[in-house]
Amino acid sequence: MAISMPMPIVYDDLVSTQAVKSEILSDIQFQIDEKEYAFEGNKRTYLRMSARKTKAKADVSSADAQIGAFDNAISVLPDGDIKNDLVWQRTQAIRKKENAERVLATVDESAIVLAYQELEAGFNEINALGLSLTNIGGIMPAN
Repeated sequence: MAISMPMPIVYDDLVSTQAVKSEILSDIQFQIDEKEYAFEGNKRTYLRMSARKTKAKADVSSADAQIGAFDNAISVLPDGDIKNDLVWQRTQAIRKKENAERVLATVDESAIVLAYQELEAGFNEINALGLSLTNIGGIMPAN
């Protein structure tokens, strides 16, 4: 899904005095500052959700490896304290895996995609406003 870049605002006909030009430039800069603030918030949200998903996947893989290693060790050991300890550790690894799978189930892939799209749209809006700021800055007022 492509997000179109907003068109820069054209103020050629509106800029009649230096005061109007300054007011327009201030307004555009304020809009840029607001968009950049929102952009940083969206960026943190996206990074947090992505990191949570990545960590949960790593935890599942780690727990799978631990469970496999414990299964191998348990299968060759005779009954006794060491084997009982490994069975307990295997149970802990299973719980770790279940918890990681629960976290993974709560991470909504569509929310991550939406957060990324919001990032992209915010970036495009900031660029369009910056272009408007540049265009207005180069216009000479009539007075």
